[in-house]
Amino acid sequence: MEDKDYVPNLIEAIPAGRFATYRQLVATDEAAWELYSANVAYSAAFYAPLQALEVALRNAIDRELSRRHPGWLTGTTVLHGLELPQVADAQDRLARQSKAVDHGRLIAELSFGFWSGLFADAYDRRITANPAQYVRRP
Repeated sequence: MEDKDYVPNLIEAIPAGRFATYRQLVATDEAAWELYSANVAYSAAFYAPLQALEVALRNAIDRELSRRHPGWLTGTTVLHGLELPQVADAQDRLARQSKAVDHGRLIAELSFGFWSGLFADAYDRRITANPAQYVRRP
């Protein structure tokens, strides 16, 4: 068995409330650390599939919205409410990083919350309706 003298230092670095969740399940700090470490490993294992899901989902949403509502993201005949400032914030972040504020980068810069927000009831009819209905008039 390897030397685990480092475990108390690692445990001390974890917020007490967080570690208590693991500690209450087992008899020793070392066993709780093993659970905590396993949870970190499981979480890491989910990262790549979740990232792939996010990329696939946002690109599928963009593809369909672009087909039905050309210029949907920046012309914004579709977006309203909380999503409008999120697009503006993403544009600002890209500009501050001296990156081109183009459609592809903007799609990637928007958070998963933005994309999942498009599934809200408020967008159901707006996205599936006749696009000309939402053209802004002066």
